[in-house]
Order: sequence, then structure tokens, then C-alpha cells
Amino acid sequence: MFTGGTHGGKGLHVTGSHTLPVSRVKSLANWNTKQKHYRNEFFYFDTKTRMGMRQDLFELNKYAADYHPMAEFWDTKFTDVGSVAYIDHPNPDWANLMDCGNFPCSAPLNILISFQDSKFYGKKPRWATSDF
Repeated sequence: MFTGGTHGGKGLHVTGSHTLPVSRVKSLANWNTKQKHYRNEFFYFDTKTRMGMRQDLFELNKYAADYHPMAEFWDTKFTDVGSVAYIDHPNPDWANLMDCGNFPCSAPLNILISFQDSKFYGKKPRWATSDF
């Protein structure tokens, strides 16, 4: 039987009871994952909400201090999108002997989000280039 994952880890399907959410990497979230996204369209994401809060299309899972899967996008259209991704610095509180040792886990510094054949339409972010 194929168990999937790394380290002899998790099976492909949940086989018993669990608590929600399943977004913690060491619980029932996926390990050794690659996200693939095809022909998505995003419309009218400003950099702030009407209430002045930060707004981004993509952000790290708050429980993923030491892991983030690679994300690949093909033929993505962004129309009037101000902020695509928010990637923060490693949290200094992550530095503990039980987890990552004497330094913060470094997932926020090891992220790959790849965009192929993607385009901006309408208002472009200030950092956008002609070839995305």
C-alpha cells in the first residue's frame, strides 16, 4: 500500500477521526506537495480592504514555520490586482530548541511561486514588468 508523503509519513486519505482545521503541517496537511494551478483569473484585489487591512492573493500558512510547498501557475490573468503575495520574515519566536534550534525556521525565505504565461490587465502593480 502506498502511504504517500515523506519520512514514511501520511496516507493519501484520512482514515480516522481528526480535529479541524487540517492546515497544520504536522497534523493532516500534505507533505512533499507541489501546487499546480491552470488558467485562473483574479479580479480587483486592491492592496488594502475597505477597512484598511492588508489584502493579498496569497500568503503563507501561519502553521508552516518550516515548510511551504512549491506553487506553479500557468496562464494566469490578473486584472486590477495590487498585491499578489505577502511573504513575511521568519518569526523570531520560532527559534526554540524543540523545533528549529537556536534560529527561526526559515520557510518564509525558501518559497518558490512560479508564474508561466501570466499577464496583468488594467492597473498593474508598481513592481510588475512587461514579461511578468
